[in-house]
Formats: sequence, C-alpha cells, structure tokens
Amino acid sequence: MSIIDEFDRRTRHTPFIAKTYTSGHVLRVGDGIAWADGLSMVGYWEVVKFENGKIGIVSELTQREVGILLLDEQDAKVGMTVYGTGREPEVPVGESLLGRVIDPFGNPLDGGAPVATSEYLPMERPAPPISWRAKVEEPVETGIYAIDLLVPIGHGQRELILGDRATGKTTVATDILINQKGKDVIGVYVSIGQKESDISSVVETLTEHGVINQVVVVAAPAASSPVLRFLAPMQAHLLENGLCTAEKK
Repeated sequence: MSIIDEFDRRTRHTPFIAKTYTSGHVLRVGDGIAWADGLSMVGYWEVVKFENGKIGIVSELTQREVGILLLDEQDAKVGMTVYGTGREPEVPVGESLLGRVIDPFGNPLDGGAPVATSEYLPMERPAPPISWRAKVEEPVETGIYAIDLLVPIGHGQRELILGDRATGKTTVATDILINQKGKDVIGVYVSIGQKESDISSVVETLTEHGVINQVVVVAAPAASSPVLRFLAPMQAHLLENGLCTAEKK
C-alpha cells in the first residue's frame, strides 16, 4: 500500500475542520508596529480595525503573528481586540479635494467638513504600462525665466528640486504653483516632515495669490507618525491620477 493510500484510509472518516480567525489580540506594541495573534485570514496590506475604532495596515505576516502598521502608536494597546476587514487601504480622489489640506488618508486638516466624494482609489496598485502614457509635448510655464529657458518642464514630466536647507526649494515650488493661476493646471503640494507652521505659511501664500482652489495640500508634518510620512507620496500619486481622470470626465 502506498503512502497516499494509507493516508486516505486513515483520514477517510476523520472530519477535517479548518480553524480560521478574522480577529485576534494585540500582543505587543513598539516603534509604530503592533503585533497580534490570530488573524489567520488577513492578507498583506489589508486594513484591520481595533476595538476602539482606529485602523492599521498589515505589513508583515508570520506563522503565528501579524505585524500591523499604526497610524498613531496610541491607537493600539496590549490585549486589545483587532479585526480583519478584507479591504485594502483606499484614498478619496476627485475635484472636491481642490483647495483642501488633508492627511495621506484624505482626512481634513484645515478645520473644514469631511471631503465629499464618492471616488476612491486603492493606495497600492500596479503602475500603468509605458505604452499607456502620453508623450511629454505641452510645456508648463513656471514663471521663472531661468527654468523656462534653460531647463523647460513639460506636462507629465518629473523634475527634482535639490538643495541644502533654506536655499529656496519651497519658494520655487510655490512660485510655480502660483504661476498656474487661471490655467488648466492643477497642483498637488505634499509636505513631509515639515513643521505645521511652515505648512500653514505655504497654504496662506497660495490663498493670498488666489490659487489655492487649484491645489491640494497633503500634509504629514513632523509630529505625525512615521507611517503617515511614508504613505504621503503614495497619496500624491493617486491624487494626480484621480484629479486628471476627473478633469477628463
């Protein structure tokens, strides 16, 4: 008798019950990560919810434990129950975000009402193939003659601004946004690790020049968690794609 036949004989009348858990308990918390047991049905990058209503994102899967990124280290405590949701993190997109200051999850930071939109995009998704991308044909007039003449920038082009501290990088970026006033151009300004006072100063500058309604400000200040600062560039990319889709409609 083969091994397979022997296994079949022994298990033929033995019920096999798979124990699945969509909930677990926090075992320990540290460095912005909560470790929980159970949760055997969750997947990588899935949103989980703690019993206090706060959320986290699954970032590591082991045989017995699950590592969860915390948006705030105070969101989870040892012994707290955590539940799987079966959803990936999504962020709101669309024209209703123009003129707003939000965090990487689309929550308002400007004291205004929640963002009213029915359009969402998953935070993690494959990049479009090269063949789908339009050619860079239309210039963006920055209003800075040295840039426009020597290193002109086109719509859809990526350009990196490098420089030491206090050399005017933020000023160049805000001047470019201000020069787009009244044009068919939208801007996404992402602030990562800056002081809240510096972010407020940028927002005030854009408001004074009447261009804030063409710009979305995504803020992950120095006081925010490392997770929010890590996710901020992803939100910027999704906003760029979501706003362009809304404009085409």
